[in-house]
Amino acid sequence: MAGYGSGLGSGSMAASPVGPAESVGLVVDRPDDGHDERTLNLIAGQRDQDESQPEAPACDSPEELVGMFTEEKPTFVRVSEPGAPMDCVWEGASDHIGPTETVTPLVDRLSGTTTCAQIALCAGVLLWGTWRLRGLTQVEHNLELAEAAFAYCVDWRYVDVDAGPKGRAPHQPPEQSAMMQLNRFMRAALDHDRFWDSFFQPVFETFHSANIVHHILEPQDRPGFDRWLDQAAERIKLHFPKPADKYREYETFDSDEAYNQFVAPHRGIAVPAQLLNPDFDFEPQQRKKLMAEFLAGLNPDKNRYLRKPEAMLELGFAGTPYQY
Repeated sequence: MAGYGSGLGSGSMAASPVGPAESVGLVVDRPDDGHDERTLNLIAGQRDQDESQPEAPACDSPEELVGMFTEEKPTFVRVSEPGAPMDCVWEGASDHIGPTETVTPLVDRLSGTTTCAQIALCAGVLLWGTWRLRGLTQVEHNLELAEAAFAYCVDWRYVDVDAGPKGRAPHQPPEQSAMMQLNRFMRAALDHDRFWDSFFQPVFETFHSANIVHHILEPQDRPGFDRWLDQAAERIKLHFPKPADKYREYETFDSDEAYNQFVAPHRGIAVPAQLLNPDFDFEPQQRKKLMAEFLAGLNPDKNRYLRKPEAMLELGFAGTPYQY
């Protein structure tokens, strides 16, 4: 895949609001074509920030925890030998992400989706990386996080992103470092304050995760991952494209309600996990049925990131949890 580590021009970095009462982060200054793709603080200046944060503790997942993605490897994840020793050079958690101040061809290919569609794509990338590392380090929490990501897009109240291991990714050993860094990007994509009511999507979270996964895959598996990522991105953009609206500053809206109505189509609707499988013949009319079946099959007792129904209702969830 062209674009790993290669830049296409240089994006100047500017600040842009993403919602009411939200602190501003770094953005790629191309708002009209949907490139917020903000490099989070965990990326920009990460080495300095990492020094002040404790390392994440090891995951203590019970082996019996299973879910949608933990029972067997998804068919679209074509890792030939999960758990094979990592032969690639691993210099540290922040050394194998993509460029942070340029819009590369890969960033352009990943862009143009709704937020929910981008989260689905990021979850797919996480699954590739997690199955690559399964057997080398504890990965159950990331399998659960990928599953929870699809529920999050139905309603943010389904997911508590802080329920699993947190903290900065250690630079070594490589397996744990890669696993925790992928976890951090997925949790960043699920940042309710940053992306739920926002014009922008977590494209850089997918981009940096893809760079890590490409790096840690065995050489024979990299072309398959590259093809899958391109196909999945195109397929998702076909069915769940970002609206063509021009970016507007939050202050230009008369009310929070008006702003939220404007950004809601950019968030979009929940995307079924089946869309990530290029062999699945997806039709838009299947979406509600697939999401209903997915939610009905979830078990918050077997996924630490999923909230129990009573907790969701306390947060203001409308309706019956785990029904679509």
